[in-house]
Amino acid sequence: HTHTHTSLCCLSFVESFMLGVSLGGISFVSLRPLKIVGDFPHTTTHRCTHTTHSLARARFSTSECAPTPTPPSLKTMMALLQRSAVRLGRQCSGNMAAYARRTAATSRGRAGVLDQQAEPHKVGAWLLVMPAVAAGLGTWQVFRKQTKEELIEKLHQQLAADPEPLPSTFDDIKSLEYRRFSVSGTFDHDQEILIGPRTLMRENFDGQGSEVGKLVVTPLELTDGRRVLINRGWVPNTHQNPSDRTSGQVEGVQTIDGIFRLSEKPSSFMPANDPAKGAWFSVDVVALAEHLGTLPILLDACPPDAPVRGQLPVAGQTRITIRNTHLEYILTWYSLSLATAGLWFVARRKRAKWENAQKAAAAARQATA
Repeated sequence: HTHTHTSLCCLSFVESFMLGVSLGGISFVSLRPLKIVGDFPHTTTHRCTHTTHSLARARFSTSECAPTPTPPSLKTMMALLQRSAVRLGRQCSGNMAAYARRTAATSRGRAGVLDQQAEPHKVGAWLLVMPAVAAGLGTWQVFRKQTKEELIEKLHQQLAADPEPLPSTFDDIKSLEYRRFSVSGTFDHDQEILIGPRTLMRENFDGQGSEVGKLVVTPLELTDGRRVLINRGWVPNTHQNPSDRTSGQVEGVQTIDGIFRLSEKPSSFMPANDPAKGAWFSVDVVALAEHLGTLPILLDACPPDAPVRGQLPVAGQTRITIRNTHLEYILTWYSLSLATAGLWFVARRKRAKWENAQKAAAAARQATA
């Protein structure tokens, strides 16, 4: 009987269930626990406390009330529900006001952060001059590459052309370089000169290592009485003495096909020639002609149609040193053009993004003012 009085202290079972569902739904909307304090006017005033947490799990604390013979009336419960609804409305209004204050503070904080950001530099269109100039230089190198390749092709055609007789006059010697001529005469082996060191040039790799030797330059007395210089070819250091290569010391009138050459441009690391000591490191046509009493004409002997293996000197040592590095310059200039244009675009976009952020921050400040 005592347990029955305790369970019916505040409400009947059905009324308690309905009130729990109602207040639980209201509390679920507010997302906060709702505490209801009800005053039940009876013969003896009782104070009961009930707490609901969610719509899914509605729990009521055990009423600490003195036993009462009768439950509260429906009118009392409606009044209690009305007072709780008023309190809930006040609580929701306070929560919404606090949320509005936090949102405004957050907006002001973001605007302050945007104001504190460093202003990017202005990027003008005139900075596009650099990528434009780089692109122009790259295009210029394209035309230079074409011109250089045409020159190299022309030289190869001259080297492969049929030899022509040596002219009687040499008004424009530079125009004769790399042209092929045919001369006939007798070698003066007693005045040959060794120039080097030099490495052997081969038409095709034959499996032998690159040997170090020297070039043999010998005066040739032509049938018309003129004397010219002939670069007969390469000999190893072990055969510098003419007695070690007697098969190459040809006698009598010889017909030589040769390529017209000018003086070499010695590198800064190459020692200077010393004719008095017989030390020759580079091909200086004028100095050789003065030393040997010949015309300043030098022909690089072409290899014979049927070369004999092991015969010295080894002819065909013409070196064409025409640099063609324009492709590297093309890649460099075009890459620089693309890189500078990309940097300009990134800087321009960063500036525009900063300006848009400033406009957004100003609009946010006006909205919260």
